[in-house]
Amino acid sequence: NLVALSQRPTEELVCISLNVDYIGLPKRPPEDYLAAVEKFLTKEKASQIRNYVAADPDSEVLEKFGVEAIPAILVYGKNGQLVGKLTDANASGDGVTYEADVIPLVNKLLSAE
Repeated sequence: NLVALSQRPTEELVCISLNVDYIGLPKRPPEDYLAAVEKFLTKEKASQIRNYVAADPDSEVLEKFGVEAIPAILVYGKNGQLVGKLTDANASGDGVTYEADVIPLVNKLLSAE
């Protein structure tokens, strides 16, 4: 869904993914996750968006972004301010979806700018 969203014909929208699989084990550094992440991103045809792999343990990353669990979708305005933090906890239904939660917020934001 993120890939589909990123293909909208507007320069006003930038999509970025952040993988937080790294859990901080000393014997399994962040680099150990790269092959699996790249395989997933290739399968999802996500090469046209910016994709990052966290080098900090997942718990630290989630804390920095103020989310308790994934999936979490953070939407920022043109000014860099957070305008929406979408998680299963605050989703419109049984869990966060692009159709019910992300797309309406993005549309509202794009129409306001």
